[in-house]
Amino acid sequence: MPFYHKLGKIPPKRHTIFRKENGELYYEQLFGTIGFDGMSTNSYHVYRPTMVKEISGQYSVKPEIAIPNNMKSYRFRGFEVAPELDYLDSRKIVLTNSDCNITLASPQNKTQDYFIKIPMLMNSYSFIRDLGNCVLI
Repeated sequence: MPFYHKLGKIPPKRHTIFRKENGELYYEQLFGTIGFDGMSTNSYHVYRPTMVKEISGQYSVKPEIAIPNNMKSYRFRGFEVAPELDYLDSRKIVLTNSDCNITLASPQNKTQDYFIKIPMLMNSYSFIRDLGNCVLI
């Protein structure tokens, strides 16, 4: 059974237009850790929750195709991927097409001082080597 916790002023029904006193809209955000399944929080914000505060540096993550239109079979030695300190730098795309990227990674540092959210790469699968286990994220 769901339970509710209310802080501040919220609309009588969820997912409806909710205006401030000056007529501007509050921005609604449905936040959960398991997609649309499981527990979630419906929050209303004065400013957009997706507003970009800062872009500190950019580089291309577009995969470079080594052998275009390749149909030859290869053996992957996934646990031999070179370890890197940073999670983002450790990702190595091994298979790619226009729909999906399959990535191998072996990050050594488990703490990051950044947050990354890439909604356009929902069809990107990463296999992470973590203390001898292979984890799919």
